[in-house]
Amino acid sequence: IAGGILATGVKLGDGEFGFGALLCLGAIVLFAWATRATTHDFSHLSTIGRTTITLTGGLVVMLIIFLGCYFLQYDVAAIGNHDLYNLFLILFFSLVSLAFAHLLWIWAAGNLGILVASLHMNAVPFYVMVTMVIVLAGSWNTMQAIGATLVAAGAVLSQLFARRQLSEF
Repeated sequence: IAGGILATGVKLGDGEFGFGALLCLGAIVLFAWATRATTHDFSHLSTIGRTTITLTGGLVVMLIIFLGCYFLQYDVAAIGNHDLYNLFLILFFSLVSLAFAHLLWIWAAGNLGILVASLHMNAVPFYVMVTMVIVLAGSWNTMQAIGATLVAAGAVLSQLFARRQLSEF
């Protein structure tokens, strides 16, 4: 968690972290569990089939959450502009990009393993920073580099610990 905070450049003094941070941690746990369950329990399906199942499950859960927020009149469920252009953008970004990204994630987790795939996914801020420094002459941020290193070390240690626990079980 500390590595993720450093790698993304979050400044803890700039805001309050409470229920939202708890929800993010819960989402991380659920995402890791769903990835493992998908790659193991649905290994007989194609990558597209596994992607379809997980995205459909996510759609159902988010629809339930949205409808609950909408009927309870929470501000998070406010519907903005819904002209043809904005509907196209929503469909494109939510369906096309999400489906493609999730397809690649499921493929990577299934072929490389969750450890290697998550190492690369968690190191994305570091990759972006290196690309910006090399290609666009951006500035180097040592704290983000340290954060990416902590994330990678944490993922490796957790996998080693999990394998050790499984072998003892």
